[in-house]
Amino acid sequence: MKILLTLIAFFAISTLAYAQQNLQDVVYLKNGGIIRGMITEQIPNKTIKIETADRNVFVYQMDEIEKIMKEPGGVFKDVETSFEGLKPGYQGFVETGIAFGDFTMFKLNIINGYRVNPYFSMGLGVGIRFCPDFETASIPIFADFRTNLLNKKVTPYLGLAIGYSYSPDGDPLTRGLI
Repeated sequence: MKILLTLIAFFAISTLAYAQQNLQDVVYLKNGGIIRGMITEQIPNKTIKIETADRNVFVYQMDEIEKIMKEPGGVFKDVETSFEGLKPGYQGFVETGIAFGDFTMFKLNIINGYRVNPYFSMGLGVGIRFCPDFETASIPIFADFRTNLLNKKVTPYLGLAIGYSYSPDGDPLTRGLI
């Protein structure tokens, strides 16, 4: 019985201690603004420095502040480890696929591009297509345009590839297939 009570007490204490980690500092300003983050420096009766989740640092005079509170609202996360949508910058893709129909075709694409915003990216790609039914291959070179339908980690997208496909053996069947 003592072991069970000890385990329950340990579980309750560790749960409460973990729950305390989910608090964030919230600074309410007299002008109506609210800043959420982590207070990194406080000089009593003079200034306060708060760092937000996106690494912005704000310094306020104490006479600008209405109140300071600790509120639940998530753990203060590093921008590098938290996901807040797709960020602008370099983006690379490696795609593989199989096309079925009158004949079977295997594809491999390598696309290097730039994400303009969370919803749109564009790039240049090169690939290879192989058709085992006809023992022929082609090499497409193309521009790739994509738009994401959601700003999430996993999202459906619409894509458009425009370019030219070169067939080393001159086979008209694979010419123009991207």
